[in-house]
Order: sequence, then structure tokens, then C-alpha cells
Amino acid sequence: MDLKITKLDGSSYTLGQYGVTVKDVVISPIEVEQEKRNIKGLHGTFDAGMTYKERSISVPFVFVTESLSSYPLYRDLIFELVYDEQPFYVQEMRRPQRQQYEFKDTIYNDTAVTTDQYGYDTVFDSSQTDNEVSTGKRYLVRITECEEMEQSGKKGKGSMKFTTTELPFAESIGTSLDLESKGLNYTEEPIWSYGMGLMHDPDTRHYTFDISQSKEHDVYNFGNVKIDQFNQHLILRLTFNSKPKGKIKFGFNGTQCEINTDEANIKKGDVVTYESGGYFKNGLSILVNTNYGIPVMQTGKNKLTFNENYDIEAQVECRYYYL
Repeated sequence: MDLKITKLDGSSYTLGQYGVTVKDVVISPIEVEQEKRNIKGLHGTFDAGMTYKERSISVPFVFVTESLSSYPLYRDLIFELVYDEQPFYVQEMRRPQRQQYEFKDTIYNDTAVTTDQYGYDTVFDSSQTDNEVSTGKRYLVRITECEEMEQSGKKGKGSMKFTTTELPFAESIGTSLDLESKGLNYTEEPIWSYGMGLMHDPDTRHYTFDISQSKEHDVYNFGNVKIDQFNQHLILRLTFNSKPKGKIKFGFNGTQCEINTDEANIKKGDVVTYESGGYFKNGLSILVNTNYGIPVMQTGKNKLTFNENYDIEAQVECRYYYL
């Protein structure tokens, strides 16, 4: 078992690379906040909805130093690995099967010791028990607690606790455009896995559409959380192949979004995007030329809908979110 840490600049490492043995990765349920209303004179309470708040991830660990004097170095190294002013992503890594000894013929100068995936000596059959990324999901977190480490000779043990930031959900490493362009083909560092709601049918993995051919297209949100907030990764990209006129209306499962193309002065070749709650033309805001509509992707199949056929290439880039 191991923990992979990926910084916002894209650099990544695992705790195992530095000689830290992760004993478990405990991902807690999401904390919820329920809204209730009381009405004087009526029995009970009335449900006013609920919101997801945050979740914690606990990681107990152990390490063994080379000498008693090097214990402080390992302790300080762990602090350096997990403390950061910026949030970062974590992924759990697990072994496909239990560690087991490998029977070997040995002689006096050839022991059963081999080298594991991190370059350390081991008596286990490392080819069967290497840690690997077991899921295509990750969490954006900050460390919120690292308990005092307990020393016993050259061995140290402790536990660290991370708390999600921004969103409490797991998110897919890959985007819909990764899925469209590369499919589910196996790679040495896969970004997709079982348990992510993906389908084998390649027709469910289209996210680039010609609106001049059809004004309705099926778009799949494979997560089990709808995408309806500005801080979720959703980019609608509209490339205009000719100059439009008037207002265009579009959205998922309806046409709740509207852009006045005349006021926005949209021309052939312009790229209009919706992202992070705003509308942009070639990178400049045109929010005032819209109705401030927010496209919402429900879980499962959605209909990307335009009110008319336009000479537009539409592209949907999103990540998938999971409880």
C-alpha cells in the first residue's frame, strides 16, 4: 500500500519512494449538512435540503531508519513530503495481491533478497506485489493533522490526516477529452479504472460535435455527482466556423444558456467558452452579453441542445465526480 502525491505543478511522488510504509488509506464518508425548518404549531421538522461539506483521509504509516541518529532525518523528511501551503492531490495505491515469499534456490553468496519497486532490499516476490495506482480517482486535499510520531529504536510510526478542499468529491484524473481521444486502452500509468461508471460502447465517449449537422447530441456524465457548480471542471467550447447572427440558445437537457452574438461581436474563427461560471470570447469576458445561464450536467446521459443548427463545432470538456 502507498500514497501518491501530485502537486499543482504536475510533479508527483509516493511516500514509498522515500522509505515510508503506508499501512492503510482510510477515506471517510462525506460530512453532510442538513437544512431543516420548523413551523410553529406543526409537528416535526421540514426538510430544506442538504449540502456536502468535506471528508477526511487518514494514512497510518511506519518507517525504519538505518541508525538511531538518522531517525530525526526521516521524521523531518515526512514533514517535508506532506506539508505545503498549496493544496495537492492524493491517490491511493494498493497491491493486486498479498505480499508473499518467493521460493528460490540460493547459494552462500546469492541470497533470496531482491530489490523492490523503490530500490530497497526485500525478501518478497516484488513482481507479484508491487504497489500500483488502483483507481482513476484523486482527491484535492490539505494536511490538517500529523500526530506525534512514536519512536521504538530505529522504528517510527504515526498517522497523518488530510481534509478535502473546495470539493469533498473524488474526481477523475482524466477529462472527457482524454476519454474521447485515447479511449480505454491500457497504459503503464492508467487514468481510468473499474468503478468509474464507464461504458464499453465507444459511442458514449463522444464529446466533440458538429452543430450544423444536428442540434442535439448525447453527452455522458459518468460520475455519480451532477456538475452544477462553478468550481467543478466543466468547459463548453464553441468554435464558430462562420459569423453568427442574433441570439444562440443552448444547454444540457434544455436551452437555459443564451449568448447575444451581435452584442458580443462574434466573428468567424472566434472561440467562445463557458468555464468557472463565466463566458469568454478568445479569452476575454463576454458575460454581460449573456443571460448568465449555468449549464448543468446531470449524472448519466444528457442532451446537449441548441435551439437551431449553427455552423459551430461544440466541445464538452469535463471531469467526473464521485461520492
